[in-house]
Amino acid sequence: MKTLHLIPNTLGCRLPHEVLSQRAIDSLQLCNRLIVESDRSARRLLKDAFPDENPNVKPSFLLNEHTHLFQDGLRVLSYLHRTRHI
Repeated sequence: MKTLHLIPNTLGCRLPHEVLSQRAIDSLQLCNRLIVESDRSARRLLKDAFPDENPNVKPSFLLNEHTHLFQDGLRVLSYLHRTRHI
């Protein structure tokens, strides 16, 4: 079964292992695609959580308050359908 994991941003904390549960950290490491509010913040979180891994390996899709729900929402659905992962 496919799963959508909602992992909060650490709001500037550079020590994600101190503010996120181990389950959230494990989920973040296992996922292979991201839907993010800020690409920069997501890459920083990945780099802080997994310093030995390249944070640019996981493709991401930007979804935030500047996203146009209809136009970009269709792109998100297409992205999820194309990759067959959530």
